[in-house]
Amino acid sequence: MMWKRWMIGLLALLLLGGSTAYACDDRQGDEALHRHIAALCEEYGVPELLVHAVIDRESSWNAGAVNADGNCHGLMQIHEMNFGSLQRELGLSDLTDPYQNVEAGISMLSDYIARYLDYHMALMCYNCGEAGARKQWAQGQYESDYSRWVMDRMHDLEWEALSAAREKCRRDSAGA
Repeated sequence: MMWKRWMIGLLALLLLGGSTAYACDDRQGDEALHRHIAALCEEYGVPELLVHAVIDRESSWNAGAVNADGNCHGLMQIHEMNFGSLQRELGLSDLTDPYQNVEAGISMLSDYIARYLDYHMALMCYNCGEAGARKQWAQGQYESDYSRWVMDRMHDLEWEALSAAREKCRRDSAGA
């Protein structure tokens, strides 16, 4: 069943091109930011719809979001403790800048995905840090409420993209 969802998502990406996730998000806002996210996802090898799902969960697309403790910022809720390494690695200077914020988040996700080869494990690291995730893994927990929510949202976005692709095909067929 899972492979069917991935194939459908891939089909939708092929039919709609790079604008799939953008077309599905009704809080689109800044078109240039969405193009930036798409380019970063391609560069870092992270599924664009996964990033959209993380942003949905972390900030509901509010670029000015700050967590209750005041130490996580922006669309992807980047924690201040990661800022020093992100400055050195990526040359970032402002976590509140949405373009730099999504680059930080996508870079981190890419590293976790490459390291653990599992979206749930990568998302657990993203959400509670590697140390927190390792504690959960030591207890046999390789998914979390957070990772399940993000993965479910990504799959919802895939279905929305497929529906949009079908509708586009219908309109194109009717107009031909």
